[in-house]
Amino acid sequence: MDRDTLAGGEPRAGPPGREPVAIIKNAPELGRKVLPMKLRLALLAGSALLGGAIGVPAQAQDITPRAVDVIEGHGEQACPDGAVCLYRDYYGNGSADAPILRTDQDIPWLGDYGFNDTTSSACNHTPVRVVLFEDAYFEGSNLIVYPGDCVNVPEWFNDLASSVRFV
Repeated sequence: MDRDTLAGGEPRAGPPGREPVAIIKNAPELGRKVLPMKLRLALLAGSALLGGAIGVPAQAQDITPRAVDVIEGHGEQACPDGAVCLYRDYYGNGSADAPILRTDQDIPWLGDYGFNDTTSSACNHTPVRVVLFEDAYFEGSNLIVYPGDCVNVPEWFNDLASSVRFV
């Protein structure tokens, strides 16, 4: 048997030098074609990889959603782990509920959240430094809030923050 014939002497279909698609010998009435074994294995492996990537739930990928929200509250306990919180009033809004901006991402313009020139205190519950800037788009005078700190902003910076950057 040479490479251009099947067992039984039937000619192979397909171009020379390639493993052709063959008619199933025991089911000619179906006219079903069989892909070469190498191609079938490659398609099976590719679909398994693709299925694995699609089938992985988002939470298993260890991706933390990024978010900004404004709530009413007070105190350090209102600031979750992994977030920076800006408070409208000193001492984390004291004992009364007031606006708190919570974020885990850079904010180039606090005015987008109604928090421009509003910050009097801040908590940083992230592992990185956070810089509050006097002007939008991370410009002007700035104040650093270190990881784990909850601080009142100095008098010279009270109600001046316009942007926030994680560094």
